Amino acid sequence: MIDKNSPIPLYYQLEQAIRERIETGTLSAGEMLPPERHFTDSLGISRMTVRHAMQALIEDGLLERKRNKGLFVKVRPFHQSLAKLTSFSEDMRARGLTPSNRILEWKEIKLSSLAAGKLQKEIGTKAIRIKRLRLADNDPIAVETITSPLEMAENLTENKLKESFYAYLEGEMKFTLHRGEQEIEALLADEEMASLLNISPGDAVLRIHRLSYLKDERPFEYVTSTYRADKYTFTSSFYR
Repeated sequence: MIDKNSPIPLYYQLEQAIRERIETGTLSAGEMLPPERHFTDSLGISRMTVRHAMQALIEDGLLERKRNKGLFVKVRPFHQSLAKLTSFSEDMRARGLTPSNRILEWKEIKLSSLAAGKLQKEIGTKAIRIKRLRLADNDPIAVETITSPLEMAENLTENKLKESFYAYLEGEMKFTLHRGEQEIEALLADEEMASLLNISPGDAVLRIHRLSYLKDERPFEYVTSTYRADKYTFTSSFYR
């Protein structure tokens, strides 16, 4: 890994060696690196040399330092375009990943004034509320809460939801999904959210509020989703 007779600086040799291991998958995303002392003792180099190499990899977005834990190979986030109405399942499959759910809550409710206003219904209208943990290859990505008028989901079952809510609406209910409106805010995870997403309390999360419409402009869902900020980014294109 290190050739002390080479004119190439030692920190750069170490940096390139670790970079190669990350890029080839020898060091996988989320994997913890050995402590500094491992490199100083095994390679016979100074702590300053190790820190110089690690800092370069942090600045290049390949490593991240977690407080009181150490250095980890940075997980590269998923990128979702804001230009198209897609489901979580569709997004994950497009990336070659297997989506899955863990149902946290499933209940029939009466719409509050806020939800009724969003869904263009009378206050107290019957609806279904589903809270679920969304996973990709069994890795937690987001916590999602769907509120939908009962008429849209009267035949929905947990088994049918294993595919996706959109697949159920389009396939069984024969609805044509059309468009959505989203608001995005940055928050810090509380203890409950951190536990569900397998992150630390105080870590950054992205909260998405989405109101989605059928082709006839009827709202069919109001969704609040909380994503791990280290695993998800949203992109948008603008023109002038």
